[in-house]
Amino acid sequence: MTGLRQFAAVELVAFLAVLAVAGAMAAFGYADSLLHTNSVVDPGSTAWLGFAYTALIGGPFVVFLGAPVYYVLLQRNLVQWRYVLLAGAAPGLVVSLASLSMGFWAILCGIAVASLTHAACRRVGPNNSFKPKPLRGSA
Repeated sequence: MTGLRQFAAVELVAFLAVLAVAGAMAAFGYADSLLHTNSVVDPGSTAWLGFAYTALIGGPFVVFLGAPVYYVLLQRNLVQWRYVLLAGAAPGLVVSLASLSMGFWAILCGIAVASLTHAACRRVGPNNSFKPKPLRGSA
């Protein structure tokens, strides 16, 4: 697989992971809204807001930061769980300096997206298209 195809595959998988995590946040918001009878917003609207905010805030982070970092780790054969989890949590750690609550959710969602991306991209390895023939016995 060429470098550009690998990068496109990582971007696609990471974006789908953001959508999956946004769906989980929507389900969480829906369930949480059902549990609180004094909620100002109905459960359907809460689910939609949870999905939209997670996708709109997390999407650009993943497309412009997370997936490129994962691709660089992939190219350097450094794709290990500890680096993947750190890359997923890093934007949330920065956000937590401004807002502890939003930082918590950003760390949680970032780790989930990074984990899903890593689990789905395990077969996408570095570009091994150049495999030289051995000198002996290659006749």
